[in-house]
Amino acid sequence: YSTGREIHGVTILGEWDQLESILDQKGIDGVVIATGERFSVDQIETITTICHANGRWVRALRLEFELLD
Repeated sequence: YSTGREIHGVTILGEWDQLESILDQKGIDGVVIATGERFSVDQIETITTICHANGRWVRALRLEFELLD
């Protein structure tokens, strides 16, 4: 989806289903999940479980937008 894109100095390395291979290949300390309606609760739990099993931290970035007139 947005692999390679950089947001505020943080590079998107891949999709959630690529997480285990990304953790194996990259020397990263943690994962930021940019959420919205895109991930189900089960997917977020899976991501968290994979990260914790590999000794990585997990943070969720929730974006909410409000329409201003």
